[in-house]
Amino acid sequence: IGWFIGLQNARIPLIIVLTINITNIILDLVFVILIGMKVDGIALASVIAEFTGLIVALGFVVRELQKHEGSWLIAKLTTLREYAVFLTLNGNLFVRTIALMFTFAFITAQGARQGELILAANAILMNLQYLLAFALDGFAHAAEALVGKAVGENNRTALRRSVTLALRWSLIIAVGFSILFALSGSLLISILTNLSEIREATERYLPWLILSPLVAVWAYLYDGVFVGATLAKEMRNIMLISTFMIFVPAWYVLQFLGNDGLWMAFIFFMASRSLGMHY
Repeated sequence: IGWFIGLQNARIPLIIVLTINITNIILDLVFVILIGMKVDGIALASVIAEFTGLIVALGFVVRELQKHEGSWLIAKLTTLREYAVFLTLNGNLFVRTIALMFTFAFITAQGARQGELILAANAILMNLQYLLAFALDGFAHAAEALVGKAVGENNRTALRRSVTLALRWSLIIAVGFSILFALSGSLLISILTNLSEIREATERYLPWLILSPLVAVWAYLYDGVFVGATLAKEMRNIMLISTFMIFVPAWYVLQFLGNDGLWMAFIFFMASRSLGMHY
């Protein structure tokens, strides 16, 4: 998927992801409902779906490679030095992602300590946050490909144009999500749970979700820009600062506010990422 996005081909990744998810859904229904395999059926469906996606992806890769002349450079493939840049980039992105996962796990853990009701409410709010992330990630992926091309060509004009266009559309989508959450947040919550207590608890913290897109949009976009420009070290540093010098201290200062303090710390975390990468 990353390879095709780098080639500025978003259609193939869409086909791959649809293949995996549709296969998974169909096999879940067959294995769990028709055959009665329960959790084992869900696990088996996931494994088969992933391998199906891999086979489809490899077919597209082979077809794409056949369009270009060339041969396998065995000497380079077996020289560890050739992998240094790739592994360094990936290592920094790995650390950055672990810090991000820590933040979301921390929110879950602190929500659980406040009771099952808060835990359930936060789970619903986070699902809606993930929906926002998926929508904005599309523009981040586009920025990855366009920025990578501009940086590779040392074309500063193209770089600025790519970032500006991606940011403009990201802001439009972010504002749209804020309006959607403000006008239809209660409806979205009722779709995800039919338990009145959880609905009421979730709606109590909905204002944080309405604010979130306007703060987080910058971080999502700049993730794509920085990956395209291979600025992984900077991404890592900003994420570590935002997590351990902003988010965690903010929570311990604001924890007297309960779950409001937790969500305020999360907003500070996103703002720190956005401002750090923008700078």
